[in-house]
Amino acid sequence: MYVKPKVQPLFFFFLIFSSLLSMMILFNAPYARSLQTLIFALSHEHYFTFAPMETSSEIWTFVSGFTAITIVYLFSLAYLPNKITYTYIITSTFILGIAYTFLPIVTSQDIFSYIAYARMQDIYHLNPLITLPTLIHQDAVYPYLYWTRQPSAYGPTWIWLTSMLQWSTMQLGGSTIFTQQLLLRWFGLSMHLASVQLIWSICTVNPLTTPEQQSHRVRGTLAFAWNPFLLLEACINAHSDTTILFILLLAIQVLYRQPQRHRGMFLVTTLFAVAACIKISLLLLFPGYLLYLWSQKATYSLWQQRLELILAHCCLYSGIILVLYAPFWQFGELLTIVKTSPVLLRTINSPYESLTRIIDHLTGRYRSQDIDQGSLLERQSHQISAIFFCIIYGYICVQSVRHSVVTPSALVRWLATVWLLYCFAGSPWFWPWYTTTFFGLAALIEAEGKPYLRMSAGFFALFIRLLSISMLSFYSFNSWSAESSLPFLPHIRWMYVRGIWIWLPSLLIIIYAAYLSPWIKVSSRQLHLQNP
Repeated sequence: MYVKPKVQPLFFFFLIFSSLLSMMILFNAPYARSLQTLIFALSHEHYFTFAPMETSSEIWTFVSGFTAITIVYLFSLAYLPNKITYTYIITSTFILGIAYTFLPIVTSQDIFSYIAYARMQDIYHLNPLITLPTLIHQDAVYPYLYWTRQPSAYGPTWIWLTSMLQWSTMQLGGSTIFTQQLLLRWFGLSMHLASVQLIWSICTVNPLTTPEQQSHRVRGTLAFAWNPFLLLEACINAHSDTTILFILLLAIQVLYRQPQRHRGMFLVTTLFAVAACIKISLLLLFPGYLLYLWSQKATYSLWQQRLELILAHCCLYSGIILVLYAPFWQFGELLTIVKTSPVLLRTINSPYESLTRIIDHLTGRYRSQDIDQGSLLERQSHQISAIFFCIIYGYICVQSVRHSVVTPSALVRWLATVWLLYCFAGSPWFWPWYTTTFFGLAALIEAEGKPYLRMSAGFFALFIRLLSISMLSFYSFNSWSAESSLPFLPHIRWMYVRGIWIWLPSLLIIIYAAYLSPWIKVSSRQLHLQNP
């Protein structure tokens, strides 16, 4: 009699871990040679740095390694939820995260910008929000910078966090780029682990009564914890979005634990303000919390009470932001610098870029290759996207007033919807790591096991998987086909259609699940009734 062999939960963990070890060896990391080489790298400024991929062998190693990891990741989500505990998730994520931090590559040069702005603050005593990195051209980090003619696009919260990390390395006597990269990666890993813990903690607020609910909670947490794209952004590129997500999840947990307490409510407002001082685009999420406060009719029955509460929170929110930005204000010079940011002038990695590239080609317009300058069509696309996003954003807010964002769960769905909309339609200047915030909020929604955006729980899980794979594929797509052109448009490179590529599979899932699938079911039911 044949007995089907049982696959142990550790099997999937070891498959991912062995893939990471193989990538370390193939990337020829110094610690794969000897401990002496690692110690030498720690103490020499120019000897070794985690640098962007350049050779075809490095790109092949990256693509094949992360393809294998993604396949194992998908199988683990199908097999493990009923067989593991939270201890397994957090322990395995910690070990895998440590392995990620030692991969000797970066897929984004933003980590060097973090180091440069921190050095400007701590070593050169310059204001990184208004000072160009060209003033520190003699620094060892300068050759690795992509943005050399732009001041920091990150707010004071992130500047102070990275400055504290820079100060810590200086106190320990290790001020090399390599040690700062490692410290930033370990900080990103700690933020990712903290987010995993918060997701699990938030999901335990409501008691689980069925094994299916328990399975949804474990699957949602595991899907977030092991997500290759999120681990790449947190532990390799060390992006600030991982920290933003942690702050938002912390605010949501406070809301779940203390939904009606004044102290808890004002703490949530403080956390929203601190997050907005990392990236100013987070301002879009605060109105959702105001809508939540307006909906608390059970506690504040009179509309005058709710209005006073909202005004108090708005004053606190704006006051915190002003206080945090005050040391960098420089007599208003900060506003002048912001107006020249490429974020407001260029289109990149978005559907708007693909459309403007094709239109420029068909009309014969010249587009400057200068990363700091935007063409007329690019600036117009920013205006169009702003109008389009504002219309939809306003519609969502009006509908939220009518239908009330009463519970923390409803607020999470509001935040996830708005941020996904912003990433797709409201940001012509887009990079994949912007979606980190959405994936954290989506993990909470997936753990509930309820429909979202007219998608069933199963379709929504599929949507999240496809979106994360698409965002991860951006790096290989960008490196592999950077110089090749479309066969029918020889002057349009494949990389210019990446903005459509990274969104298309996920959008097809939404269209099918929300519209085509119900129509097919109704049609088949009617056909069955006509032909019994």
